Amino acid sequence: MIATDVESGAEYTVDTDADGRFELPLEPGPYEVSIVSDTPPPFAKPQTVTVERGSFTQITVSVDTGIR
Repeated sequence: MIATDVESGAEYTVDTDADGRFELPLEPGPYEVSIVSDTPPPFAKPQTVTVERGSFTQITVSVDTGIR
């Protein structure tokens, strides 16, 4: 998972656990969250989230596995 600071362009990367969960300490502000994988699928559209000072920001990312 990559969180890109919308204002500065700085990127922060973290691996997910076996359940797809992650925790990443970030400064307050807007971030674009993208899921990356060594091999496709899965695919998930990037989404913008705002991290607020002094709080935990929970996001849910919908992933398209490509299975039809």
